[in-house]
Amino acid sequence: MVSSLPTLVALAFLPAGLGLLIQVGWPGCLADRLAALALLLLVGEQAHMARVDLRHLAGVSQPRQDPQLQCFTPILGGTILGELVGFYGAAAGFLGIGLLLIAVSLLAFNGVTPIRFGQDGQLGVQPLGSPRRLGVIAVDSLALALAVVWLMGLAQLWIAIVLLSLTLLYGAIKLIGYIHHSKFHPGFTDSGD
Repeated sequence: MVSSLPTLVALAFLPAGLGLLIQVGWPGCLADRLAALALLLLVGEQAHMARVDLRHLAGVSQPRQDPQLQCFTPILGGTILGELVGFYGAAAGFLGIGLLLIAVSLLAFNGVTPIRFGQDGQLGVQPLGSPRRLGVIAVDSLALALAVVWLMGLAQLWIAIVLLSLTLLYGAIKLIGYIHHSKFHPGFTDSGD
């Protein structure tokens, strides 16, 4: 059961993705449709990352004896739960609340836990002050601020455009990193196996 848990958790994102897909095609205001599209693109990546992190965590020997992993496990679980609630809320038509919950979950995860699994599944610590981590926290903070402004009912079309742009940029960066890593590690797959 433990080995199938990462896949089951990733599949739990699927119905929310379908709900977001319906919103993208549903006649309505452009801002809602663009925000739903941004979240639709993000839900797949977050499902994938949940699966990869859970697989890497399952592959660590003696996780209960490592104090860093004792903190990481509940933070990862809370992040996944927060994302699921956010994506399902957004899929149910509460885009602003969903955006807020997803942004808070990601900001909490990236701001609290220094643990990162490398591309090869090796456990590493990324200090809070590292430029890469600060960049991720800055983007998460921007998403949180945009969610708050969205909930205030201000400039929703512009917010949706910025969110979609950020999501596309994030996806492009991830794709470039994957291609770069695959080029130098020919047998590489990001499946956590």
